[in-house]
Amino acid sequence: MHFSYFDPWKDKTLECRKCSWTGTFDEGEVELFKEVMHSECPKCGSILATVTYPTLKEMKANLDKLDKTGRAMLGYREEWLGTFEKRSLKSPEDLPDIDADSIVLLWDFEHHNDHAPETLIKWRGTVIWREPAGWEGFSRFEEVVHILRQRYGPRLRDVRPSSDSELYLYGDDLSSIQLVERIRASISDRKR
Repeated sequence: MHFSYFDPWKDKTLECRKCSWTGTFDEGEVELFKEVMHSECPKCGSILATVTYPTLKEMKANLDKLDKTGRAMLGYREEWLGTFEKRSLKSPEDLPDIDADSIVLLWDFEHHNDHAPETLIKWRGTVIWREPAGWEGFSRFEEVVHILRQRYGPRLRDVRPSSDSELYLYGDDLSSIQLVERIRASISDRKR
């Protein structure tokens, strides 16, 4: 079964087609992912149901169904998106010139208690760009590398993720590491 977040999935009795176990979504083995959560049968492991997380539009349309935590999450997401829109890298002209024939940049991460997590792009230890960091930021990595290539051309040799950036960059998506490595390889392939 598949549910949207605002469907009545919490109280629905689920039955496993494989072993006939019955119970609610939360009585099954719940796994959380970036865009969905699912419940597996605790007896045989079959997927019983999935629930998609709400979009901002869906949250706004269902304000009456949001509890205090949901309303706080909506406010946080709106605030984050607004900050990201203001501070995200959009144009090669936003980046400084680097006087070097070969440029290797570091994709880094910073998080202090007094501000939200940030992605930092560094050249030889100097921050040349910073913006809010998004969970599973590998698609943003691809966008930023595209802009970096436009700015620095064939002089750009690599954009290397730091170990501090890996959690937010890769998140829970197992394919993200390979995607980032393909993007990095495409930078070097272009030089040939």
